[in-house]
Amino acid sequence: MLLYLNSNDPDNKWDEFKKFNAEGVNSPILSFNFDASNVSAELTAVQNVKEQYWAALMTGTLDPAANLDQVIEKFNQAGLEKVMAEAQSQLDAWRAENK
Repeated sequence: MLLYLNSNDPDNKWDEFKKFNAEGVNSPILSFNFDASNVSAELTAVQNVKEQYWAALMTGTLDPAANLDQVIEKFNQAGLEKVMAEAQSQLDAWRAENK
């Protein structure tokens, strides 16, 4: 809010930013922290799959229609479903303790 306005910015830009920020709502899981220690090997494998395919999919170098099923299978082989199940289990326990 200390920056000067650009020539095409409205005069009330910073007032609108303040209003937007003031109307924000905290996430109901704001203080939840995932402990990845039980799935660290799977997270490493998932990250490796992401590094191999993500940029190519996001830039259109790989056609999602032709390659997405294969990439999803690679993520599943890497243990993505186990990571998601662990995260959900921890979140469920956290929510039960933080009602």
